[in-house]
Order: sequence, then structure tokens, then C-alpha cells
Amino acid sequence: MNLNKTDSFQNVVVIGAGTMGAQLAAEYLYAGFKVTLLDIKLKGANPDKAVEDGWDRLLKMKSPPALRSERLGAKIYLGNSTDNLDVVKEADFIHEAIPEVLEWKQSLFTDLAKYEKYFEQHGTIIGTNTSGLLLK
Repeated sequence: MNLNKTDSFQNVVVIGAGTMGAQLAAEYLYAGFKVTLLDIKLKGANPDKAVEDGWDRLLKMKSPPALRSERLGAKIYLGNSTDNLDVVKEADFIHEAIPEVLEWKQSLFTDLAKYEKYFEQHGTIIGTNTSGLLLK
């Protein structure tokens, strides 16, 4: 593993557009990264409504300071984690920020495991916001 990988980060994928995930995406944008924000695919005319609603809620907030930057929105892509999960092949860093539901996290990491060869080839790092689940 290249411990200096963060020096060459360009593309960050945040999975989960709730309060925490959307704010993380904003902070990554503020830091100058190209960001993809994904959330679940909804049924109906707009499968990206969950991620769009999450981003819109964030834009209505008065803080964090990253929201006041002209960089915000310049390099963000919104999508859903069913149709657009292939974007992880181009990611330098993947930040999982979905709700603390074990089955959901297991399902997501099972889906991400399908891209393991890409992650190994590119040195992709995966981080999680999991804090309330026991390791066992």
C-alpha cells in the first residue's frame, strides 16, 4: 500500500447522501477533489431523487464553511448506487456514510467487493463512518 496515496488523490466517491455523507462530500469539494455522491436508487420517474434531495438539503444549510465556497458544486456528480456504482473504479478514495444498519452495510461492501481488482490495481482506499456497530 502506498502510504503517500493522499498526495495524489483526485477522485472521491461518497456513498450515502444523508446529513453526514452530503457534508463529507462538501468538505471534499472544498478541499479541491472531484466528488461523486451516491445514494440509493428510488423507484419512479427519478431514480436519483434521494441523492438530489440530500444535496439540496445541504445547500440550504448555513454551515459548514465549505458551503460558502465558490468551489462547491463545481466538481460534483450525483447518482445512485445501483446504476452508477461503477464510478468506484475511478476513485482514489471511497467514503461510505450510509445509515448504521448492519444488513445495509454488508450489502454495500458485498457490492464493492466486486471491484476488488480495480481497487488493488489503483491503490483505492475505502473508509467507513461506522461507529455504532460492533466488529463482531
